[in-house]
Amino acid sequence: MESILEELYKESKSLKDAIHLIDLLESKLGSRDTIKQLIFKPDTNVKIKMYRESHNEPHVHVDIGRSNHDASISIKNQKYLAGEINRKYEKKVFDWIEKNKDKLIVIWDDMQAGQVIDLSVLN
Repeated sequence: MESILEELYKESKSLKDAIHLIDLLESKLGSRDTIKQLIFKPDTNVKIKMYRESHNEPHVHVDIGRSNHDASISIKNQKYLAGEINRKYEKKVFDWIEKNKDKLIVIWDDMQAGQVIDLSVLN
């Protein structure tokens, strides 16, 4: 399990970097905010969460920014089960889930079987 979490940590950092780049490119070029982002590169707040739940559909909860429970997304087919995230981030998040589907399913199965897994290392 430790190696799976290490791999997912690297992948989650890559997702954060991609979302940060989207935000950077969308900001007004030459503005103070762009310069600030280039110099300080604040950590993009992306949270991938999973819980022990009673329903059978393996899924993750995704939060971007300061909000809580933006969306629940199926691991198996990358479809929204509830909520949604901003469309500008959607492809990156869905691609990340698809790329890491096998690891996420292992974690889902272990959590549903009662194992406690700390996913805070991904956030």
